[in-house]
Amino acid sequence: MDGTFADNSTQDPPFQTDSTFPQTTENNYMFQYFLKVVSTQFRTLGEWVINTHQYSTTQFGRDLGKGNKEGNQLGLQVAHGASGIPGVFLNYDISPILVVHSETRQSFAHFLTS
Repeated sequence: MDGTFADNSTQDPPFQTDSTFPQTTENNYMFQYFLKVVSTQFRTLGEWVINTHQYSTTQFGRDLGKGNKEGNQLGLQVAHGASGIPGVFLNYDISPILVVHSETRQSFAHFLTS
């Protein structure tokens, strides 16, 4: 990712929960952030039910001014070209699926035979 970050690093920082904010000197730059959320339920042997969520984050940034002129050592072309709008884009993906983790107990006979 081109551009400079607040901590002067050149690599992608972790998702923006660490209080650093990406900055760039490029005129046409796109920052994209993705948040994926899955509802999760934990059921214990003691009949406790805990409802929570799991999430994952991803971020991308690219200089829109370079387009397909940007080369690399393998000679690959970038498929997205120079299309895009400069700015910051937040994408949320909330899954309609519920993941259930249940504790189970196996019998002593199963322990002896396995």
